[in-house]
Amino acid sequence: MSGSDSFAPKQAAARIFAAAIPADDGAAFSSSLPFVCARLGKSSLQGLPGNPLGFTALSQRLALPLVWQAFRTAPYPRRFVSVIMGFDAEAKAGDICVQLAPHGADIVALPIQKATGRSCVFRDMRDFIPNAGGQALPAGARVQAELFFNSLLF
Repeated sequence: MSGSDSFAPKQAAARIFAAAIPADDGAAFSSSLPFVCARLGKSSLQGLPGNPLGFTALSQRLALPLVWQAFRTAPYPRRFVSVIMGFDAEAKAGDICVQLAPHGADIVALPIQKATGRSCVFRDMRDFIPNAGGQALPAGARVQAELFFNSLLF
């Protein structure tokens, strides 16, 4: 590898940061794939594509079970709750990440606003509704939702 080849990643990072869009609060962000970048004051952050819901789902459903298996530790118990859909979910296969809200004696599943770039999404999301078949779930339907691990501690 020549000296110019080892310099290429530094040049690429510089181009990514130069293309960042300034936000109102003085921070700069860029969500160009394959990285999400931010400049906060004099600090620079780089990360994976910006979907904290996807990150949490991958962590819980893929990474943590592998860690538990590798270290032969007992996993957190899977816990399900019966919830009422508070919105119409489109017919699309995949997990639907939701937040929970009390409504009388019931619990209502509400959508989480995605792509906000805010870390409060980690605090607010409580569970996901498995929808591997990709069926439409109308508002008012009662479904089973699996709690994320952060919900097991509350």
